[in-house]
Amino acid sequence: MKRLVYLLAHNHFDPTWRRCFDRPAVYNGVTVRGYAEVEAHAINAWLDLAPRGYTFHEGQAVVWRTYLQRHPERKAAVQAYAQSGLLDIILAGETIQDTVLGTAEGLVRNFLVAQPFYRDLVGADHPGLRIATVEDAFGNSPNYPQVLKGVGAEAVGWLSYRTLDEHIWVGIDGTKLPCLDLHPAGHSGAFAKHMPCPDCQGVGCATCAQTGLRFVDGFDLDTLAHSITEALSTHADAPWVAIRFLTEEVRPDARVVDFIEQWNREHADSEIRFSTPLELYRQ
Repeated sequence: MKRLVYLLAHNHFDPTWRRCFDRPAVYNGVTVRGYAEVEAHAINAWLDLAPRGYTFHEGQAVVWRTYLQRHPERKAAVQAYAQSGLLDIILAGETIQDTVLGTAEGLVRNFLVAQPFYRDLVGADHPGLRIATVEDAFGNSPNYPQVLKGVGAEAVGWLSYRTLDEHIWVGIDGTKLPCLDLHPAGHSGAFAKHMPCPDCQGVGCATCAQTGLRFVDGFDLDTLAHSITEALSTHADAPWVAIRFLTEEVRPDARVVDFIEQWNREHADSEIRFSTPLELYRQ
């Protein structure tokens, strides 16, 4: 029997980190494009690759709301891929929170203000919304399992900086949520920031196709292959492993699809599939 490798392709989106969000910033004459623009380039690249089976997941309402305000013509495609299972809109609320700074009321409100948008985009019963994410949250409040379960979460994943030692996250009130972080896994990705175009200093020109950016795209496929091989070896008794294929700003890459097709032709004992958090939860 072939062992399965679930590849969870994901762009880590920071609404504000080293950039403004919905507007550019000018520093010493250089225009630094905002995150909303960078995120749109990533989402558009994924939409171009989705017909080849490239999956995606993201749940921050502010990311999708801003993207669709700028690209309303893509809403139907986003909804169709969410319905087909290629896209998981996961439970993140308006933004990923630093859960140890906000009050309990603030933690709840972060999800409540996102609910109308979730319902409009994918419907309240979208299965991806059963999976909560705490990615890059800079702390995990002991109240959070109760909060997450109260807003519909059945499981949670990607506790950052303060990870769990067990498969169940128990809140201060005794609320229990399964945690996806301890499954047989590996990690790979590409971490880079798109610099301002040197020809126009970020303003936009023919060289950068008016984006104002010098894209630094391209995944290290050798590292990805090594991560997969290492995960299969480390978890030799597991029937499947999950590789979290994480990037910061680097856009989804067609070469990854080619890589998967080549791997599956050349390896009789394993098969790579693009996957989503919901599929992982169902395992």
